[in-house]
Amino acid sequence: MEKEWGWTLGHTLSSDRFWPNATGKIASATLTNTGKSNLHISRLGIEFEWQRNSEDWWVSDCSAVVKPGDKYEFSPLDFQIPIWLKPERSKYKLAVGTKQWNGKDWIDHKNVWGAKEYEVLVTRHPERDYKLFLSHCNLAVDKPLLTYLRDILLNNGFSVFVAEDEKKYGKNLWSKIKNGILASERVIVLWSHGAAVSLDVREELGITIGARKQFIPIVEKGAPLRGSMTGAEFLEIDRNNYHLAFQGLVSELIVLADERNSKRKVAHAEKIRH
Repeated sequence: MEKEWGWTLGHTLSSDRFWPNATGKIASATLTNTGKSNLHISRLGIEFEWQRNSEDWWVSDCSAVVKPGDKYEFSPLDFQIPIWLKPERSKYKLAVGTKQWNGKDWIDHKNVWGAKEYEVLVTRHPERDYKLFLSHCNLAVDKPLLTYLRDILLNNGFSVFVAEDEKKYGKNLWSKIKNGILASERVIVLWSHGAAVSLDVREELGITIGARKQFIPIVEKGAPLRGSMTGAEFLEIDRNNYHLAFQGLVSELIVLADERNSKRKVAHAEKIRH
């Protein structure tokens, strides 16, 4: 027996893999009315599993009446991959907002989610050729801050120098650290309460200033400022709520890295031309 109302939806994405901070697209989506009454189509939505239990999903508003057996093609729909997302496979579903005509009135079905789950792959961003040195203290309490910041930078294509990650047995530690600072475009200083009393962090900051390297101070709320940190503009973070601040910083660094690399490409093209 034919259903009073129903639909099937076919779709394609702009890719089956994305990297953090990328814009994706539902490149095409076609709905077929499989019922025996008219359907009013009002919206198309997509929800990834990282958005579950939230209202933050992307919708495309429309208004069309689809007769039984007919098809409706939605306009392309953009979506954004979060800058913080780790490389992994992620599932998603599609929803359609519909109303059914019963001969007198439109019955609102609201958002009807398709039963099928689909999957995309999130991968690390390709290398941006932009090196960062991450200065920090080695206290265990700072490990979550360091790990989150390092990972989000790495996943967005930055080369990150963290001293303990660069094991070169037999090489002088401070020689390795100095070379890491000199090779970096910028030095990020994670200035926590522990860093404020760390002689190693003070030494790394001294090397940075001596090499005339630009540095970005990230200061834990309440941590005392000493030496070269005094008077410097900084990004303040709360130890219990630092994720958005780090995400904003990485967004700014992406702009800086892309602008610098774009200028390098132009300069290289000009050099070849002449």
